[in-house]
Amino acid sequence: MRELGDGWYGYGAGVIASIGSGDPRVAHTYVSGTDVRNPDDPMLFKCATQRGDLLYATTETEVIVYRLPDFEILHHLSHRWFNDVHHVLPTSAGSLLVASSGAESVLELDLDGELLGVYPAGDEPSPAIDEDRDLRFGVNLKPHAIHPNHLFLVGDEPWVTRFERRDAVSLVDRRRRIAIERQRVHDGHVVDGQVWFTTVDGAVVVGDPETGHIVDTFDLNESRQAVIPGWCRGLLVGQDHFWVGFSRIRQTAVRSRLSWLRTGLTTSLPTRVERWDRSTRTMDESIDLEPLGVNAVFSILKGVSCCT
Repeated sequence: MRELGDGWYGYGAGVIASIGSGDPRVAHTYVSGTDVRNPDDPMLFKCATQRGDLLYATTETEVIVYRLPDFEILHHLSHRWFNDVHHVLPTSAGSLLVASSGAESVLELDLDGELLGVYPAGDEPSPAIDEDRDLRFGVNLKPHAIHPNHLFLVGDEPWVTRFERRDAVSLVDRRRRIAIERQRVHDGHVVDGQVWFTTVDGAVVVGDPETGHIVDTFDLNESRQAVIPGWCRGLLVGQDHFWVGFSRIRQTAVRSRLSWLRTGLTTSLPTRVERWDRSTRTMDESIDLEPLGVNAVFSILKGVSCCT
């Protein structure tokens, strides 16, 4: 994202960076049209999903389906209940699940943008969902009470992470839940039957969707001295390593979200991705993204490498 001014989300373009070739570069940039947002509203890519040569990307008010490697736009859809969209996930039925954080809901749509269903993130439907209300244009619904932000499938069962609830729940059976009580949660990637999450304070947490228990935690801050590590979000898990993203800490209107920061820290690390060895639990590579104009990381994808 290109940053505009000093605001937490004062961004003016979405950026996809390629970092895996040893020569980091900007692979694609995108700016939303005023048909889906006000000109002064923020513009950035949020979390994305890759399926083969298809990239399912999100902005605050859109879902865009690209064909790689040329970033050919195959589908573009927006809905009046898209507000602070955080993630999109294709289903085996061919529909799309969309986490609309501002609407406190997961919306299911077809590729033409027709609404197929609404899954409230909480126990009751969100009051923001109104047939006559368009949430895309200048509507600020923050702070969010629940903030659904990342989708994943356990088999064909859809789950969503809930940032403010510090958990992940099944959308079809709320009794199925993984509590990540360490801190607020991002991501949610199923690897060998377990689900890998990031927490904003710099941890990678592994949960079991069948038992709901946490089975492992990687604390990425144990070896850091007197630095602000960044907002931890974005994860790609491999067999021997995982890549994790950190966004430089800047001001936020909701100061309580930064309560996990230790006092007395003065040095802020740049926006970057790090590679960690799963067996030794040590970092062996770090790539600074700020020279590319990337100021926040939301997704790390194989082949695409970094989507922000």
